[in-house]
Parts: sequence; structure tokens; C-alpha cells
Amino acid sequence: MSRDDERERAAELVERKLARQVVPADRVERDRLVQRLVGMLGRRGYHPSLALSVVLDRIRAAVEDTGDATQAGDAMEEAL
Repeated sequence: MSRDDERERAAELVERKLARQVVPADRVERDRLVQRLVGMLGRRGYHPSLALSVVLDRIRAAVEDTGDATQAGDAMEEAL
């Protein structure tokens, strides 16, 4: 499996999880969501840096879809 394939598969898994919930506006709750999703990918064998990158990208996209780009920026800053 190529790196692009691996990243795409990880993104699909995160998308499925995010489809069933709303990204919380609260920082603490959003951080917990990030941790849960990264942990889920880690348990499935994905490298931690890939998992974090995919999760943050997907959360940013989900927040932007709701129209609040400020939250997306906050999620990125807090995770790093």
C-alpha cells in the first residue's frame, strides 16, 4: 500500500466517525475528539504523525463546512 493509499484509507475511517457527530465548539471537547480519533487510527496500525495529520485535516474540513473557520484554526494550533 502506498503512502497516499494509506492516508486516503485513514481519512475514510475518520470521515465515517465524523459523519455521526458534530465537531464540538468547546476546545476541551474538540481535543478529546482529536485524541479519540488519533487513538482509533493508532490501534489500526497507522503511524501517529499520519493519524494526527489526517484527523486535523478532517476536523478542519468539517468545521469549515459548518462555516466557522476560526474553530478550524484553533484546532490546528491547539493540537500542535
